[in-house]
Amino acid sequence: MAFPVVIAIIQTTIFTTTYRYEPPVYLYLRDREDDARKALAVVYDEDYIDQEMSRIKAENSKDTDLDGSAVHDEEVGYKDVLCKRKYRKEMFIGNLLSFF
Repeated sequence: MAFPVVIAIIQTTIFTTTYRYEPPVYLYLRDREDDARKALAVVYDEDYIDQEMSRIKAENSKDTDLDGSAVHDEEVGYKDVLCKRKYRKEMFIGNLLSFF
């Protein structure tokens, strides 16, 4: 019974020391660009940090979606998801995936 506890302590120690940085995209989206640069400096050389920050800014601009299309600020509530035809497919796929 003590063996799983020892393994859990080792895993917790490894994860807390290895993964102590927030993802740069997360930091950028919360207007913490300096912290995002520090997190990128752990992984990238100094030459590539600006290039990677430019990519993060382009992919996460407020007016475009991940595929580059325009984002429509539309509030979608539970009633919309359950009653509107255009959300039925997404709802069906989400419900189907929840069973697996």
